[in-house]
Amino acid sequence: MYGIPNFKLEKHVVDRRVKLMEEEGITFKTSANVGFDVKVEDLRRDFDAIVLCGGSTAARELKSPAAS
Repeated sequence: MYGIPNFKLEKHVVDRRVKLMEEEGITFKTSANVGFDVKVEDLRRDFDAIVLCGGSTAARELKSPAAS
């Protein structure tokens, strides 16, 4: 959510959607390294469907020339 500018999608909208999905029974396991922190076998056993999503683990400044 932090890579999305507010003018595209405000954070409260993302929070509201996540809350609705959790209320429907979706489980989010964030900051997990599948295969290390979470076993693939456990995911397959415990869930009907699995979605793996990647993202940045740290913010960084982009080095780009200033627009002229």
